[in-house]
Amino acid sequence: MGHILLAARAKVNLTLDILGRRPDGYHEIESLMQSVDLADIVRVSDGGPGIEIWSDSPDVPADSTNLAAKAALALATSCGARLGARGARIQIHKRIPVAAGLAGGSADAAATLLGLNELWGLGLQASELVEIGARVGADVPFCLTGGTAVARGKGEFIEQLPPLEGAWFVLVVPQIKVSTADVYRQFDVLLGDPGSLDDPGNPGEPGDPGESGNPGGPGDRGSSVCGAVAASASCGPAAAAAATAATYRPRGSNTAKAIEMARSRDIEGLAGALWNALEAVTARRNPEIARIKEMLVARGALGAVMSGSGPAVIGLVRSRESALRVREEISSRDISRDTGIAGTSVSGASGAGVRVFVCGAAPAGVMVKERECVGRGGEQAWWMR
Repeated sequence: MGHILLAARAKVNLTLDILGRRPDGYHEIESLMQSVDLADIVRVSDGGPGIEIWSDSPDVPADSTNLAAKAALALATSCGARLGARGARIQIHKRIPVAAGLAGGSADAAATLLGLNELWGLGLQASELVEIGARVGADVPFCLTGGTAVARGKGEFIEQLPPLEGAWFVLVVPQIKVSTADVYRQFDVLLGDPGSLDDPGNPGEPGDPGESGNPGGPGDRGSSVCGAVAASASCGPAAAAAATAATYRPRGSNTAKAIEMARSRDIEGLAGALWNALEAVTARRNPEIARIKEMLVARGALGAVMSGSGPAVIGLVRSRESALRVREEISSRDISRDTGIAGTSVSGASGAGVRVFVCGAAPAGVMVKERECVGRGGEQAWWMR
């Protein structure tokens, strides 16, 4: 029995523009995305018939709702004639916070597709894996390619950009509950379904994919956490709509500017173009998001923005040293005082309240860390990368 060990990297949205709603209920998006070196470790090995899922996190479902399981089943369905009775065992060592807007479930799914493609000897091309991945989750195509890229459509059309060298990030992840589907629905309600691409009478929305994504936009199903996001009762729907509309910018404007800055590797210019159309919606229910952004900038970040549908907030800095300095200045007392969240883990380990990570820009979404196969004579061969 052979196995492949892979690092499945998180993604951050440097911009997220929503261009309208599609007939299938998804939203048309344009987003500048970046892989970062915060990663789950996924071990894929041969198994008996069927797909077995294991994780060291109680927040990750060990059943068919797991995106990695969905990816394995989608791959097996696409290539069934070549597989026979082969199955797989997928072990996920979780490091990416769940349901945080960082595409942890999609990253695991991408690693599963790449690992099983090799382990099962399928020989599928990258474009074929992307097509299968798009059926699993809208963030999976980006996680398969990774690096620096623009995602369009519902997230399945990927335009690679030159690597964003020199960019570092401080990720602050408050442990609050956000439902991606509710965020998108509330966005539609508050904005009057802006720029709808379908029949305005079509209420259809796919189910909540958890993580960062698109029931409408880039997204996951991995480990869904529910929590309604709605306008606060104190301001009323009309006031909430006016407040959100006032912060919404013209379609595509910020992503276009961010692409230009990324191509020229202008980190300061990119910091000025950070933008997320969903942030105003999520922050209405969770005001600590805005306070975390303010805290990051006050302590040295060039700019800050919420990733995906939240609640993770990223601060962009120009170097690892700057990122470490910002993290050092974010003490437990600072977060408790400035955000109202008690309890902090600055190292990134699990803890009540907030988790803080320092991450560099990564050149790819998935990296193979170790390979093992069994030869004809029973000998084992190893490759390390």
